[in-house]
Amino acid sequence: MATVNDVNSYIEQNIFHSELWESLDLTKRNKVVNNCLNILTTTFPDLYSSANDVPVNILATQILWFLRVDDSIMRSELGVTYIQIDGVGININQQNNTIAPYVYDLLGKPRRRVGRYTSREIGTPYSIYREED
Repeated sequence: MATVNDVNSYIEQNIFHSELWESLDLTKRNKVVNNCLNILTTTFPDLYSSANDVPVNILATQILWFLRVDDSIMRSELGVTYIQIDGVGININQQNNTIAPYVYDLLGKPRRRVGRYTSREIGTPYSIYREED
């Protein structure tokens, strides 16, 4: 399992914008590491059956994303779709921002699901409105 020291050395050597991580004390670093391990093992049980399976680069990327989450994203997870502050309104879309977009890229998983509508002609075998013989 990746420890706080492993994550710290990875961030120091590989990630430039790491001010949020550097400002944390050891207790908060332990909390955020454990929290992100739980998030990753819960979200991707097919890839990570335990915390020992999570690579340090994925964990470090997720930790920095988790630290950057502001209150508007946390509110959107509670169902808020619009915030207005001092006359400035912000519309929030209802997408899941729990996992860092770069983590999805590293894992080769799509960031969002894409669907499409198809038109079905009445009377074809694929139509729900089949003509009966």
